[in-house]
Amino acid sequence: MSTTIKNIVIIGGGYGGISLAKSLDQSLGADHRVILIDKNAHFFHNIGALRTSVENIDNKIFIPYSNLFKKNGVFVQANVTALHKNEVHISPSHSELGSKIHFEYAVVATGAQYPEPSKAHGATKEESIKHLEKTREAIKLAYNILVIGGGPVGIELAAEIKTAYPSKEVTIIHKGPTLIDSTSFSDKFKSKVLTATEAVGVKVVLNEKVILDDKNIGRDYKTRMIKTESGQQYESELQFVAFGTKPNGSIVETLDSSLVNHDTHGIKVRPTLQVDSDAYKHIFAIGDVIDLKGEGKLAMKASKHAELVAKNIHILIAHESPDDDKNKPTPTLHKYKSDPNAMVITLGKNGGIAYLPFFGGMTVGSWVVKTLKSKNLFIDTYWGLLGRTAPKP
Repeated sequence: MSTTIKNIVIIGGGYGGISLAKSLDQSLGADHRVILIDKNAHFFHNIGALRTSVENIDNKIFIPYSNLFKKNGVFVQANVTALHKNEVHISPSHSELGSKIHFEYAVVATGAQYPEPSKAHGATKEESIKHLEKTREAIKLAYNILVIGGGPVGIELAAEIKTAYPSKEVTIIHKGPTLIDSTSFSDKFKSKVLTATEAVGVKVVLNEKVILDDKNIGRDYKTRMIKTESGQQYESELQFVAFGTKPNGSIVETLDSSLVNHDTHGIKVRPTLQVDSDAYKHIFAIGDVIDLKGEGKLAMKASKHAELVAKNIHILIAHESPDDDKNKPTPTLHKYKSDPNAMVITLGKNGGIAYLPFFGGMTVGSWVVKTLKSKNLFIDTYWGLLGRTAPKP
């Protein structure tokens, strides 16, 4: 007697998506199949993206999905055009699964849009690399470089440029009174971040909000006179906008537009990370795309979401009744509780500063950050997660 395979569809192959896909593929039986869908053939390790602005490590941050699964999981390279209650529509059609894929459970892990060069820009790996090469060349040729936004991305980008090219003039302009806007971190830590950033030679201008009256600021490479709301002017040969993350929640609007917070573009979820509707208890969302207040958009957070959702899907599967017993009690699912926020900021290859949530919060410097992140940027870790060995230098 043949057994119908039940599909678990994961939309999006970012940090949360690959962690969940691998976990479920390894832990579920042959009667369930994990299907990971992403528009790209390669996972983009955006933790390493900022270093590509000054160093060619392109082949290390694009990792093929093709070796992710060890059991019966399937990777599908396609765009998801619609999400329905028990079906996703994809384009182009898959040779075996077709253009409409039925599922028992679905997880939306579509991430967020980030300003350049934090994210791959291009329909293929080759197109994205051409864009990275263009950015590297622009940085190499420019002397005066402006980074707009003093969050972690802006700090790391400015420091990568300054430490690779010490003779260049690199400036961060930030609207707030301190670098790092998040209220999750103390003023003492923020002060140390400022000191560490200036110590590598980056000039920091605080309490100045840039007027972004040209939509091409940060997208093209030319000399501009940037103005602030206070009337100050800053001339630079090259500009980067390092803020403005926007969750990619639009696919859920094809299911139910009320599930998307139209102010933040994030997907509304319950503490169980199910989407916020009784009609779709079998659909979850994880990672940067979810509307979760007070939590940073970090790879480690997406992996935590994946861990919880894997447990909850296992509970729901175990609760399934072959005779569809309506009187069976609703299972109790795990609820997500965010860990205390941590932050690890690299300042080039050999430096950095971090806030770790131990002993009431502690700040550590270059040696620890270099060991944790700066030197390798977790490249070996994610190649291993995707079933491969990172290429040698």
